Amino acid sequence: MGWREESIKVSPENLGATIREMLADVQKEVERAVEKAIKAYVDEDLIPELQRRSPRRATGTEHYADGWTSRKEGLYRIVHNSMKPWLTHLLEFGHIDHDTGVLVAKYPHIRAAYEATINKLEARVLAALS
Repeated sequence: MGWREESIKVSPENLGATIREMLADVQKEVERAVEKAIKAYVDEDLIPELQRRSPRRATGTEHYADGWTSRKEGLYRIVHNSMKPWLTHLLEFGHIDHDTGVLVAKYPHIRAAYEATINKLEARVLAALS
């Protein structure tokens, strides 16, 4: 972050307003830097890890693994599977097969990808703020 060092003349009456303006500017810079670090983390670390850990069929179709993407909603960045969103919970936690009644084994991959990459997010945010 490029912190500016500048001197300004402020009258005692305007000191409070000037400090508020300066703090608002710093807050905006920090928010932009953190938002950029989070987007980089999601796009460069988390989504590739999700794609790598996602289950693949023996037939070679990898539509589920290729479907991971993210979008911004307000202050949040939502990571989701755009191609087969209904499979995420079923694969992560297992389920009962509708036709046979047999318990289908779980394939935990979402939490594992998050846990494998979360330290990178912290490092990216700290680097953006330094």
